Formats: sequence, C-alpha cells, structure tokens
Amino acid sequence: MLSLTIAALSACDAIIPPSINVDPNNPTSISAPSLLLTPVQVNIGYAIGGDGSRYAGIFSQYYSGLDRQFLTINDNYQLSEADVTTYWSNLYASGLNELILLADAARARNGANYVGASQLLRALILGNLTDVFGDIPSSQAAQGATNLRPQFDSQQQIYTQIQSLLDSALTNLAATSPLAMGADDQMYRGNIAQWRRAASLLKARYAIRLTKLNAMQAATQSLQFLRANPLTGNADDLQITFSAGAPNPMNQFQNQRAGNIDTNRAFTNLLRRLNDPRFPRLTLRTNNLLSWHVQTTAPVILASFAEAKFIEAEALARTGQSATDAYRDAVRASFTKLGLTAAEADTYLAQESVSIASTSGAETLTRIVTQKFIALFPSGEGYNEWRRTGVPALTPNSGQSAIPRRFPYPQEERFYNDANRVAALARQGVRDAGDLATPVWWDGGR
Repeated sequence: MLSLTIAALSACDAIIPPSINVDPNNPTSISAPSLLLTPVQVNIGYAIGGDGSRYAGIFSQYYSGLDRQFLTINDNYQLSEADVTTYWSNLYASGLNELILLADAARARNGANYVGASQLLRALILGNLTDVFGDIPSSQAAQGATNLRPQFDSQQQIYTQIQSLLDSALTNLAATSPLAMGADDQMYRGNIAQWRRAASLLKARYAIRLTKLNAMQAATQSLQFLRANPLTGNADDLQITFSAGAPNPMNQFQNQRAGNIDTNRAFTNLLRRLNDPRFPRLTLRTNNLLSWHVQTTAPVILASFAEAKFIEAEALARTGQSATDAYRDAVRASFTKLGLTAAEADTYLAQESVSIASTSGAETLTRIVTQKFIALFPSGEGYNEWRRTGVPALTPNSGQSAIPRRFPYPQEERFYNDANRVAALARQGVRDAGDLATPVWWDGGR
C-alpha cells in the first residue's frame, strides 16, 4: 500500500498539471493590447476625476468640504496619508503598471500606435502624481517583485522623463502600424491625429508649468509644442466619457456621499463678480440638470482644446505678442463645451472686467489665467494653475496661515518603502509627513 501511495504521488504532476494553479481570470501578461486599453483608460478617468480632483479642488477653493473627512480637510487642511492612498495606488497599480504591460504586448505585435498611446498616458499619470506629491518613484517604479522599494526621482527628473515619454509617443503615433486602435480606445476611437494633438498639448502644459523657473523659455517652448500639432476644436479634447451603467465619478460621489462637498463660495463669488453665464453649469448639485460636470454621462476632461488656447494666449502675452484671438477662442471653447454659444461667449468677453483689448502686462496675464482657472473647473489642474501663478487670489481658511502647496505621501510608502520616502522628504526640504506648506520644485521649492 505504501509503495502504491508513493508511486501515485510521484505521478501527480502527470495527472494534475501545474497550470491548475494559474488563475485564468487574473493573467500576469496579455497577448493583445486591445484587451487592456479600455480598462486602463477608464481607471485613469476615475482616479483623476475622482480623488485627485476632489482633494485638489478643496485646496483651490473650487469645493468646500462640508462633512466627514472633507470637513477636516477643508477647515484645517488636514489631508492625511490615509486619504491619498487610494489615489496613489490606483495611478500606480491600475495605471502605470498596466500601461507597461500594454506597451510590452504592443511591441511584441508591432503595435507602435498602442505603444505611443501608452507612453502618452504614462506621461499624464506621472504629471498628475508629481504635481501634487513632488518627488515620486518613476524610473524604478512598476518593476514588480524585482524592486519592491523603488527610489524616488526628483521632480526635475520627472519633468524631463515626461517630455521624453511624449516625444517617444509622438514618434510611435506617427509610425505605420499593422495593429490599429479602434473601439477599444475610449478616448479617440483610434484617431491617431487626435492622439498626436493631445501629446503636443501635454508637452505645452508641462512646459508652461515652469514659468517660475524661466518664464520666457516656458512660453517659447509652449508655443513651439502647440504649433507642431495644433488642436482644432473641442472634439480634440482628451477625455473619458461615461454611461448610465458606469456613471461619471463625481456623479457617483455626489449620489453616494451627498453633503460631503459642494461648490465653494469663493468660486461662485468669482463667477458672480464677472457676471458669468456659466455659473449654473459650474456647480455640484446632481438634482440640477444644468450642473454639467456631475451628470451621469459627463466626461472627465484630462486635457482640452480650451486649455490649449489658454496656454497659447498666455505664451503670446509673455512673449510680447497679441493674445486677443487665442484668448477669445479659449473662452468660446469653454462656453460651447458647456452647451452655451459662441455669441454668449463674445458678449461675456466684451465686458470691461473680462476683456483684454485695452490691458497690458500683468493685468493681461491675470485675466487670461483667471479665465483658464474657471474653464478648468473641476479638475486638479486648477490647483496647479493657482500655485503656479497665484491667480486667483485665494485667502486661507480662518485659523490657517497658508493654503497647502502639496499632498502628503500615502501611508503604504511609510509602511513598505520608508527609507526612500524619508530621503525624498529630506531632499525636498519637507519637515515631516504632515508638512503640506513646502512647495514642490516648479512652485519654488527644491
């Protein structure tokens, strides 16, 4: 009996193959990039349009936190490492990791266009992470079990990597590829020309971000990047659309956690002061059919034609050229995106408080950035713009000396990668995990 049992066990591998331990519903690699493009795009939309915009929106005073942790974040600026853990994890685990798998699968099948789309989205994720956290893991990130404690790259290095990724994306998106994106592409349905325009817009975004370091170079480079592949209209917006079965993340939040946040009075007062007809559309009330951004099928806008024209207007003004046409086109794009008309935009632009026809210098830039700030609602880009320019002039909450200039690192980095986290904090001059007042590199920090 013992002999028979030993013989049976030794033959077990022949009867029960090792593949039985492989979960077919959780593959470790993919053969076709089309299988991954849709979910990774949607995950990016939920992360950036969800936690990312809400926390940044409280600091930029798009939103007021009224209940639970949002009340604490709003009143005391106590954004904790636990609050940002999901945002960080989603952009790394469901973002960067998946995009690297997608690119590997695309290269194996000569799918250069998929590789280019992956590189653009990786640049977008890195930009969103570094702009609020400062130094982050990048060059050593997404290496799986081979490196569970990646070092943090400096924000200056990250910005170089972003521009390099976007340059490579433009090259791959210009290549002839037998493997074409189509219905799996939730952003542009495989329209490569629009992908290339988005890449150039992102290059301009991250160039203009550096005005505190070298304003003229930032403006000149931005114009160069935008003119390489100029956007043609709102149809070129880089965005994720949603459906009744998978609603917009802000719609879900407002329905599931009603009363946690609302539009900030500072923002609504700005709109009222400028007699802005977009006011009813720029609210967070799900029961208001005019509240554009919280409708079930509203898109999460990641980069837009309006943003491109505002960048152009600012860059032209900084280089001593007329910004009137670009400014007008930017405001018109914001109006028509929200369902208003170009004629209504022109009436708004004719107001003395909005027009730049007779302004110059700092006042022209202030008006351009003010309108850009309004048009960027409710994205985290508004927080970036306020830190970069100081426009609009925001007042800290009662009892607080300054509005935060960064997010804290998530608690998982303290648990599992603490030596590198502590080194990154020290390198940036951040006193401790709760220090949100020290600016990031492009905001005047180090």
